[in-house]
Amino acid sequence: MQSKDHKLELLKKRIAALPPEKRAVFERQLKEQKLKQKKPTIQPNQSKENLELSYAQKRLWFLSQLDPDNPTYNIAIAWKIQGQLDINIFRQVFLEIIKRHQTLRTTFAISKYGEPEVKINDVIELDLPIIDL
Repeated sequence: MQSKDHKLELLKKRIAALPPEKRAVFERQLKEQKLKQKKPTIQPNQSKENLELSYAQKRLWFLSQLDPDNPTYNIAIAWKIQGQLDINIFRQVFLEIIKRHQTLRTTFAISKYGEPEVKINDVIELDLPIIDL
């Protein structure tokens, strides 16, 4: 007996193999029946445990330990904003983006064994310096 995942993969392959005209008919019929295809999404990591670094993260952490003040991997950016700016809304927008993306709440810590590990914070305080030129 085939597993549900295997059957789903076979169905995806059959749909992908349809000629463009037949695929358009198939998609139109799905819309008419108000069936929505689930789009694959990346699920946030639910673990509250600290995680092991990826190979790329280990490399960057190692390089940072060798030369902590090296700005090579920093990306500087400046925005020129014209017109009236509501600083409170501007700050709220940044906080909302950070809330939605674990990557922006990720920090590195040293484990009790002396190894680096990833820590995904629930909340991060944002110090957003505003300079009025």
